[in-house]
Amino acid sequence: EFDIYTYATSSIIETLFSLISILVISIFFKNTSYTIIFLIYFALLRHHLNGYHCDTFSKCYVLSIIAYICISVICNKLYFISSIVIFITLLSSIHIFWVGCINDVNISLSSIEIHTSCKCTRVILILELIGILLASILSCKQLVLYLCLSIILCGLLLCLGQLKNYNKEI
Repeated sequence: EFDIYTYATSSIIETLFSLISILVISIFFKNTSYTIIFLIYFALLRHHLNGYHCDTFSKCYVLSIIAYICISVICNKLYFISSIVIFITLLSSIHIFWVGCINDVNISLSSIEIHTSCKCTRVILILELIGILLASILSCKQLVLYLCLSIILCGLLLCLGQLKNYNKEI
């Protein structure tokens, strides 16, 4: 029982450290409000979707920071929503909706948990796509870009998780 509390405490501390680091970097990029919305969109979908997970916190931290910096640079350089971003967002959304969630070999969800996570993932995805549509109608182009990239990142992590699980099964 002590191990569970130790694991939970370290997970919370690691998550807070990552979030604070990303928020500090967002101050440098002058996009803190977009970053907060991006993180909410990303976390809601990622929580139920699962996907690729690093085997150590240090790898997760470094990859998270690199991914965030890449997203910020893309959003700061693109002043318009390109058709490529929309196309990749649609492909990612179709893939996420089709798969729903994956059962990572290190997590081992029950069939009921998988079913519930898949339903939650699909509902959250639909709500997020509606949010993107509303932001687009309101001409919030930067926001649309951040939201699209959150879905694209989730789709990428889903694909990587599927590959990782496939390779472990072989």
